[in-house]
Amino acid sequence: MADVTTDINQTRAMRISQRRVEGFAQQFGEAHRNLARHAAFPLVLTPDLLYQIWANFVPEAPWTAVAHVLLSRLCRQVGYEMYEMDISDRNLLLRELKEKFGQERFDELGEFLLDYVAQRLTDDADTRDLREAQEWTALAYTKPAEVARELAQALSERMQQEDIGEVLRLASLVETLAEPLLGAGFEPLLVYSRGVDSLARSDQVLATFKLKKLLALNTSNFSIPKGILDA
Repeated sequence: MADVTTDINQTRAMRISQRRVEGFAQQFGEAHRNLARHAAFPLVLTPDLLYQIWANFVPEAPWTAVAHVLLSRLCRQVGYEMYEMDISDRNLLLRELKEKFGQERFDELGEFLLDYVAQRLTDDADTRDLREAQEWTALAYTKPAEVARELAQALSERMQQEDIGEVLRLASLVETLAEPLLGAGFEPLLVYSRGVDSLARSDQVLATFKLKKLLALNTSNFSIPKGILDA
């Protein structure tokens, strides 16, 4: 029943995203839509980052397109000069981007984002999480095996340390990157992430149900609490 409800919700979210993207394109034109497709690649946007994306990848759009994208219904402000896209909108735009430009553009954006993060974000406590998330996002679309291994290790370590806040943050990140990870064959990571997310929220029954799915997937790459396996 839960899977049916999830499918219905995902279908509804996709219809809403299609209307939102089409509405944006009708209002501003194809060049703006193309910038929005590229803007969907980073997990978090800033005016400077989107300006650099515009200058490097979509210079045919007017420079005002940067503000139009950030202030549109495609983005929501999550901090000072920080914006995010809804997961469904982001996935739709990225599918369009790949259809139009192919994997090569993802590789180019991944290299660009890694360079940008290395230059603009330091490794101090205030920006470490953002830097890490942006790096993993870039790798999810270019080197999914590498990011899947790193995320699985990070989740396992945080579970062993009982760092609930970090478990929830990492599980949320994995969910955001679900589409490229599933597309690359890393379903076990998604199953594990959803299971430890439920465990971190003290939902033992749901966590047990989800984590035991890993046994059916014949994987032993994840640290599962002994109490779950004995349940």
